[in-house]
Amino acid sequence: MEKNPNPNRQQRRLAERELRRQKGPQHGLAKNLAAQGAIGDLIKMQVEAVREHGMPPNTRRVAAIHEAGHCTVALAMGGIFKEAYIKKAAAGWEGFTSIRVPGVHGSDLTVQSDPARAWLLGLNMLAGIAAEIEAGVYHPAANIEESFSAAQIAGQAAMLKGSDPRAAISELMLHCAAIIQANNAPFKAIAEAFEQRGHITAAEVAQQRIVQFGHDTLVPGWLKGGAA
Repeated sequence: MEKNPNPNRQQRRLAERELRRQKGPQHGLAKNLAAQGAIGDLIKMQVEAVREHGMPPNTRRVAAIHEAGHCTVALAMGGIFKEAYIKKAAAGWEGFTSIRVPGVHGSDLTVQSDPARAWLLGLNMLAGIAAEIEAGVYHPAANIEESFSAAQIAGQAAMLKGSDPRAAISELMLHCAAIIQANNAPFKAIAEAFEQRGHITAAEVAQQRIVQFGHDTLVPGWLKGGAA
């Protein structure tokens, strides 16, 4: 009698496919996390998320909201716009945002070498997920790589300073949410541009009145000094 196939095998394949869909140009810190053996943890998290919640919808609207979140947060941090778009791929809709934030993006770093800059990079990583939550379209099995990387940054920064890692992760999300809420109108306009045309231009970005957030105001006090 033929044995039944491993019931987890299909879920693992689905999870790995979703991670490949999420894969894009990585920040240096995300690459460092991957090099530390985080890929196995990522796959495990993705498998569990898919098993519990099913595959994420990957619709045009969700992709538009996600990339609008990345755009809004990066621009609010003084980012320099290059390009941003969403497109239909084999596994669903995906997006790409290229906005360089001076003082944040650049050479590789570790949390240990520059925890404040790593924290700001974590804000950029988490922006798309924060936008999905704000818009009510978040799915727990989507964008696991981004949420994992941001959580690693916040957690490592907290442990480095003797603070609570769970509280730090929540604080990172709250900062993202605050930026998006303060820029509700431009966030919605950018999302609409993505949904209607699949991209936004530099001229359109320049027309948006983005509320700016100084980097120093986004880094928590416990991270600037010693333990909380």
